[in-house]
Amino acid sequence: MTKDSSGQTTAVQVALRIRPLTERDRTQPRFANLAHDDVLKIHDSTVQVVPQNKLFTFDHVFGTNSTQEEIFSALGENLVRKFVEGYNITILAYVSV
Repeated sequence: MTKDSSGQTTAVQVALRIRPLTERDRTQPRFANLAHDDVLKIHDSTVQVVPQNKLFTFDHVFGTNSTQEEIFSALGENLVRKFVEGYNITILAYVSV
């Protein structure tokens, strides 16, 4: 369990990994002439959707250059340790391509 921004304990954490724009993305007119930072900007644990100027806050945010090892170190290691100690854990991953 972790403490959220208001100091309350929470058992659920949400992490976001931002993938780079693909060639398929770039065929869409809305992304054709944009750089990665023109679409999403990371500010600590907040992501700004630049075209709509909307902000979303997560417990963890990983940028386009993040590695699997970095994500596992930040999220998975502690959960696996808790599982070995006998706690119930769940890791849910959703991939959008």
